Amino acid sequence: MAELISLLNTLRSCTPIFRTLKRVIIDTDSISLGNNAVVARCSVGGRNRAMRLKCYYRSHPNLAEIYNSSYLPREVGIYSLGGHVRYVDAVLTPWVEGTSLDVVMQQADADYATLSARFDAMALALLAKPYAHGDLKPSNIILSSSGAMQLIDWDAMWRADMRLPSNEWGTSAFRHPTRGRNDHNAHIDDYSIVLISATLAALAADSRALRPYLQEDGSLFDVELLVRGEEPLLDYALKLFEQRGDAMHYHEAELLRSPHYALPSIHEWQSTSGVTPERLIVESCVRCGAEESPTSNDSGITADDERLVALYSSGAMIRSIARQLNCSESTIRRRIKRLRLK
Repeated sequence: MAELISLLNTLRSCTPIFRTLKRVIIDTDSISLGNNAVVARCSVGGRNRAMRLKCYYRSHPNLAEIYNSSYLPREVGIYSLGGHVRYVDAVLTPWVEGTSLDVVMQQADADYATLSARFDAMALALLAKPYAHGDLKPSNIILSSSGAMQLIDWDAMWRADMRLPSNEWGTSAFRHPTRGRNDHNAHIDDYSIVLISATLAALAADSRALRPYLQEDGSLFDVELLVRGEEPLLDYALKLFEQRGDAMHYHEAELLRSPHYALPSIHEWQSTSGVTPERLIVESCVRCGAEESPTSNDSGITADDERLVALYSSGAMIRSIARQLNCSESTIRRRIKRLRLK
């Protein structure tokens, strides 16, 4: 605790000593606290580019392997309460502009259908990679102004070539209860992916009923109740998915009752179905989006179908596409439903 207090005081007073970095200006309003580190937005070397400085008050064995040249050992000198200077490790990476998913989920106008589609596409792409994030949760997912999702905080990352297991194993609200310190493999994201995907899809299906149960961190279900088969919100979500004919999210939701954190079947989605992230974006939007009105037409579309698909597949939100094509959001959803990425 004393180490943390010293680090916070040093950063807030803008008096840290840097071993290699020059002309570091810290945005004290941006300082935030994590489980093992303190994060701040800063500029370095007189450049205008915003950077993310993460200073560790607890040791982490894999920082060099995870972050490569962004890892700066014993970089930041902090003053102890007794006036002594001690150097701590740091990681310096570009600042990711945007808003974290947990914050977006709390917004009054949150578009859960689009968030669900975006997350499913990102998760599918992540499953195809030779690594795992290790701490998937809404606060580690940043949405840019275009709606694209980007992961941050890779401290719990797994790769097959890593020599040491991580000393982090995810956040309790978004990991399976049986996952522990020694579980460091390709499946550590499985349960988190399914949990967040089912949460967003359920909110998209009936936000009026489920939003009152949504927690500030973006969690909807209690993982302890899920694995015991005692979570009533999951029963309700299953009914919603069944009524909507949403087989993918129904299958996901059933997996939340698994007694183990590893869910090998989700790694087979892409190889067995031929689904791509781009196709999943459109298909998921169709499942979660507004129903088509019998009297509707497509007169609001002013651009060709290829531009619509290109915009949506590139990460643009429905709201943004509607503005660019000068039509309503409901018209965009109807047109996507008819296109189905043929």
